[in-house]
Amino acid sequence: MKLEMNVDVSFDDFKLMASLSLDAPIAALFGPPGSGKSTMLGMIAGTVSPQRGWIRLGDELLFDAGGGIRVPASQRRIALVGGRLSIYPHRCARDYLQEAHGLCRDRAGKPSVSEVCRFMQIEDLVEVSYGELDYHQRQRIAVAKALLGAPRLLLIDILKDEGFDRPLKALVPFLKSIQDIYGISVIYVSDDLRGILDSSDQLVLMADGQILGAGDTADLVAERLVTGHTPLRGIENILQVTLLAHERAQGCSIGYYYGTQLVLPLAEEFQASAELEVCVRSNDIALSRRLVEGISIQNQIKGRVCTVISSSRHALVQIDCGTTLLAGISLKALSEMQIREGDVVYCLIKAHAFRYVRRAVQKPALFAAQDDLQDPALDADDLMLSTFQRRH
Repeated sequence: MKLEMNVDVSFDDFKLMASLSLDAPIAALFGPPGSGKSTMLGMIAGTVSPQRGWIRLGDELLFDAGGGIRVPASQRRIALVGGRLSIYPHRCARDYLQEAHGLCRDRAGKPSVSEVCRFMQIEDLVEVSYGELDYHQRQRIAVAKALLGAPRLLLIDILKDEGFDRPLKALVPFLKSIQDIYGISVIYVSDDLRGILDSSDQLVLMADGQILGAGDTADLVAERLVTGHTPLRGIENILQVTLLAHERAQGCSIGYYYGTQLVLPLAEEFQASAELEVCVRSNDIALSRRLVEGISIQNQIKGRVCTVISSSRHALVQIDCGTTLLAGISLKALSEMQIREGDVVYCLIKAHAFRYVRRAVQKPALFAAQDDLQDPALDADDLMLSTFQRRH
């Protein structure tokens, strides 16, 4: 079902401007935390109201600020599965699903609880207390609940949780079948590039409240994320670190990142124990198969390869190091190192390749706009986000 929108929305110092047209069975939103992906889903679902613009789904105008049109969320037939999946832990999933089914008793074409349970392969989970289920199981139950309402559009906000490296992986087989069996289009948020390539027809790249590109998934990944000529001006990785100490005599500061100490540019204007963000370009990350001794590069971050994406001239490797980092390497290096998904690698980064960024967020971003980057001489207050940005 075709979705079109041209909207603006502002919250405190965050602003989202989105002009978009999607017409694919499965579409994905990809970008760093704070880019506006969850806000986009909220505007489509009707839980967030834009200040300007319009939203159209198929032939129906869901929102028009100029015309005073705002279809309530309950009447849009759009299901939103949020990233936080929880109900009362002592209740079983069957109660949860039957309750949801009863709320939509008059909706035509509504599937039965047993039918949806078979489709989502949760028949053996429905009598289990919700608190005993893992994240992937809760995901499938949440999607089953959404399908019970016979929506015309399903929105899924997939977040990392409870140590699952690739939370999208368990849903991919179902995403591909939802449109075929139920005729429901899907739009989801994820930072799993491999899963996005496997499951989405269209991709939307977002950063800083703007849409950087939208189109065919494979083409967009190759044109905007892999090649050197990109409107993103190179991919930026943002790491949230805790400062441990300043070593003036050594000309550096020491930070902590997911079990690894990092050597960073000296930043004495920040107190030890402060939580900051540092940025490093994908092209400034070298990869090694093993920990390298006797080398001037001070930072060696261990991780596991999630995704390898190649174009005609470059390769992009996504590494899970507690959060995901993107490293750009040559095709020659990729071939000689024989890097494959699942391999353990070390990300080698020089201390001076890091730059401090203006603000801190809960989860590191995969890339950032150039305007967010500046020298280490920052006011400490600039590093704090508003409550809204911490949530998004």
